[in-house]
Amino acid sequence: LLSSGKTTLQVPSSYLAAIYRNALRLTKLVSRIIDFRKLESGHLRLERQHLNVVSFCKELTIDYESLCMQKGIIFTFKTDHTHIELSFDPDKLESIISNLVSNAFKYTPEGGKIIFSIQETETMVSFSIEDNGIGIDKQYHEAIFENFFQIDPTKTSYAGDGIGLSFVKKLITLHGGSIRLESE
Repeated sequence: LLSSGKTTLQVPSSYLAAIYRNALRLTKLVSRIIDFRKLESGHLRLERQHLNVVSFCKELTIDYESLCMQKGIIFTFKTDHTHIELSFDPDKLESIISNLVSNAFKYTPEGGKIIFSIQETETMVSFSIEDNGIGIDKQYHEAIFENFFQIDPTKTSYAGDGIGLSFVKKLITLHGGSIRLESE
């Protein structure tokens, strides 16, 4: 429908674009499941590309903004630079960021805010996902990155599978990076 330029249905083209992006996202989710299995067995390899990471991340924010609008959450993308060249695996970086933004979305109340920022110094590039959600008790700060770890379900209305943040940490480590949590 998008490529033909013909409208056979009376729907805004923005809806068709969202449908298309979601179909691509489903395909990527299947790939991520396979990647998780490869990672666990030690066979996952990065397919690095040298790209402008700011442009790459800016493209991802379209879906995050739409998601947040549904819940009345203000989503902001911030960076001091319009161009930062990095060598990274685009699919894996998308998995990392999507997982972190999704977690922020789940635990941020209606009317809250999520800020995704990229900062560059002389020695590193850092990515930050900040929200004003419920927070995480200090006792869980290290354990949250372990396989199958879940916070007591009686303390939150959302239940996860305990895989996402462990997977994120392993992907970041493969890239030669590190992850940390700050929460009040």
